[in-house]
Amino acid sequence: MLTLSELQQIYLPQYFEEHANALTVVEKQDNDQSLREVSFHYTGKAIFIKPDFLKDESGIYRKQSTPRLNLRRICDGIILLEQEKKNYLLVLELKSGYSEVCKKAIEQVVSCYQKIRFHLNRFASFNS
Repeated sequence: MLTLSELQQIYLPQYFEEHANALTVVEKQDNDQSLREVSFHYTGKAIFIKPDFLKDESGIYRKQSTPRLNLRRICDGIILLEQEKKNYLLVLELKSGYSEVCKKAIEQVVSCYQKIRFHLNRFASFNS
């Protein structure tokens, strides 16, 4: 599994957190100041990639008039998780509702997945 030290050799360290056995992701809503959160409980280690990692690079992409693959979109976080000797890449997008925001969430997840794979594929340990 990709390690925190490998990520921090290339990228700024403030974008990453290592957690053991539990991780809570919190999103503050801009419009109503409410909080949304999700907690993960697992055995082992996980690396949380903060939303700012993708947000800080989003300015290099053109603003698109169609939502097909808008690379300016970001998600609420990414988790690299090793569980029972298998590696997982979890893309998190927290929404307050389901029906009205489902399509937007899917578009955000696809965009974030494409961008994070671009960054992580350069590490041999990510693909092993």
